Amino acid sequence: MARNKSIRVFEYDELKQDHAYDGVLFEERDLHAIQRFNDKNKHRYFTLTHKGVKFNSYVGVIQIGRVTIEVLPKADKQVNKYSDSETKDAWKRILLEMLKKSGMINMVSLTHADLKLRNTSLLDLYINHFLNEVESILRGGLVKSYRHKSGNVTALKGRQLFNQQISRNLLHKERFYTEHQVYDYNHKVNQILDKALDVLEHLPNSSVYLDRILRLKMGFPELNKSHVNEATFSRLRLNRKTEHYSRAIQLAKLIILNFSPDIQGGKEDVLAILFDMNELWERYVFKMLQKEQNDHDYSVSYQNRKKFWNNKSIKPDIVVEYKNETLVIDTKWKLVDTNKPSDADLKQMYTYNMYWKANKSMLLYPTSENNLETDFGKFHVGSPNENSKENLCKMGFLNIWTKSNGIIALKEGIASEVINQFVGN
Repeated sequence: MARNKSIRVFEYDELKQDHAYDGVLFEERDLHAIQRFNDKNKHRYFTLTHKGVKFNSYVGVIQIGRVTIEVLPKADKQVNKYSDSETKDAWKRILLEMLKKSGMINMVSLTHADLKLRNTSLLDLYINHFLNEVESILRGGLVKSYRHKSGNVTALKGRQLFNQQISRNLLHKERFYTEHQVYDYNHKVNQILDKALDVLEHLPNSSVYLDRILRLKMGFPELNKSHVNEATFSRLRLNRKTEHYSRAIQLAKLIILNFSPDIQGGKEDVLAILFDMNELWERYVFKMLQKEQNDHDYSVSYQNRKKFWNNKSIKPDIVVEYKNETLVIDTKWKLVDTNKPSDADLKQMYTYNMYWKANKSMLLYPTSENNLETDFGKFHVGSPNENSKENLCKMGFLNIWTKSNGIIALKEGIASEVINQFVGN
């Protein structure tokens, strides 16, 4: 059995065809598989270069045949593709913790042991936790539901469909074409889990999980094979009976919607579970502020919308109400070489300040350094001869990691640091 091969890179790194990374050759077929996946997803995740691919702000894991590519975040100017494995391990732990705390992936059973697994890929963790959730659901019993079923029966029940009876059973008086209710396991949530198991069963690297997957599939009765797409999940509404499916459904959604099978044959299937670091950073900062708001006597809101022009709206990432002041935060997941905001960012923050009558606003960036600080600059509203109102804006920097006993981990208690960047000036 061929061993799964793993490549680990950072966001904005580039892989070139016929080059080796982490001892693994990135081959032409791997590049072509990424190209097909990129085309299918409207060039959302990668930038294609000459005989290569450059990653952008999306991080996570890509499975191409037996090659696993982990794309890790970075908020450290010293980090590059030649960084040692311990640094990559650290950023994988940070990514998983951020995903968990932001709620972008609900893996409540993620343990410290999971976070320390050096040779376990992100995909392995997703698969393992999905299978754990399915096992838990099967132990409790699959949910059943009523549905309408039409077809031939030998005993009259439900409502007879006369047109179908005449067209189909004219010569078969012993049969009745009816529509009736049945109570069975063909609930959409069960069909979704079954579909996700089908995807995992056919992954080339699933051999380590195959016995477990097949055992779980045996726990499902025969179900209708329905098409599952993004609209399926948009329409899905969980209730009291199905709420315990929520974590499994979330993981199944990642697996199903990000699977790109090779429909031509002879090439490579692709499963990519990727997250936009800009969105993750935004949600993570908000969740940390929300968690501590009662302790620090402030309130926080997320993407608070206001009408701007015609049917267009504007929404800052985060708005904080603190001691009769309104504070606006716009999160930026990127490394900067200057302590001066761009003109475009300043104009955006000026608009936020005016619309939310904010006293101060801040562009918030990640960093791995300590004691980075900038001063507030002043927006001037009105002519110099008038009693103009001053609104303040600055660049803020938040150190997201800490090092204890030589182990790098996600930093706790960042909310007070964010607030202090506002009130400390």
